[in-house]
Amino acid sequence: MRWLHFVAAFTWVGGLIFVNVVLTPVVQPKGIPPPFIRLMGMERFRWFAWGSIVIIIITGFYNILVVKPIFEGLVSQSYRVILITKLLAFLVMIIVTVATSMYLKAKITKAPPGPGGTPPEELKKLGPLLVIFSRLNLGLGLLVILLAVLLGSGLY
Repeated sequence: MRWLHFVAAFTWVGGLIFVNVVLTPVVQPKGIPPPFIRLMGMERFRWFAWGSIVIIIITGFYNILVVKPIFEGLVSQSYRVILITKLLAFLVMIIVTVATSMYLKAKITKAPPGPGGTPPEELKKLGPLLVIFSRLNLGLGLLVILLAVLLGSGLY
């Protein structure tokens, strides 16, 4: 279960790394605005991302309740604090993902391009927010992985 949990987490965060660090810098010089590049990446990756989220939630509950039950007093207070921080960061990632895929993506894709292919006003307003959300999720994902490494190190 831990292996499946880690594979799902690395799949989700790996997709975020690809969109932010590889796809955007390679495609952006071709004149495509970063929000559209991120939408392309989101569209192709969304089933992996949502599948990973579901697997992370299921295996995470299993790990918390069965593998290392945090409610039985067998773990230290620092372990609990790190775990709660990890869970809060993961929750914020889910909220950002829902906001991005349900709200921003829908608004941006409905906005038609202006005359001569100029970016529509909706993209000018919401596009930077999509970029910020994408980077925020990447940062939170890396934080979650760092906290998982700390938890798995056995130091706590």
